[in-house]
Amino acid sequence: MDAKLIEAKPLSKELGMVGSITKINTELINAVSKDFIPVISTIAVGKNGESYNINADIAAGAIGGALNAEKLLFLTDIDGIRKDPNDPKSLITKIKIKDVEAMIKSGAISGGMIPKVQACIEAIKSGVSEVMITNGTVPHAILLELFTAKGVGTLLTA
Repeated sequence: MDAKLIEAKPLSKELGMVGSITKINTELINAVSKDFIPVISTIAVGKNGESYNINADIAAGAIGGALNAEKLLFLTDIDGIRKDPNDPKSLITKIKIKDVEAMIKSGAISGGMIPKVQACIEAIKSGVSEVMITNGTVPHAILLELFTAKGVGTLLTA
């Protein structure tokens, strides 16, 4: 909640103090990131000073969009988006967000992947050029994803 980095409103009465992001204040991130790597807590502040819990994936996507990031990388414990969630060999290496939205509607993307993928979609709609979902348990996953032609996860684009 420091410096009102993330501002929010209630997501719904049923969810209590879970928030929906209304604003990302990038000034502090821009100032601090010149000399430090910021570590951001996903507790947001409401208009009356109340605390709201924000899904970390949703916050990362909103922050990436607010900063006009070129790339955003989500690390998780699976390789990325799969045609068949139970088949690691069905990894999709590149997909457009319209196709991801269809996979959510069909149920091919479900459970905990939904907020992560929705965060990717919102980040791209907010101006991030590329979003990647990669398995952070793979040795050198970040280097492989960012600096190889195919990568090791799923690349989402507009």
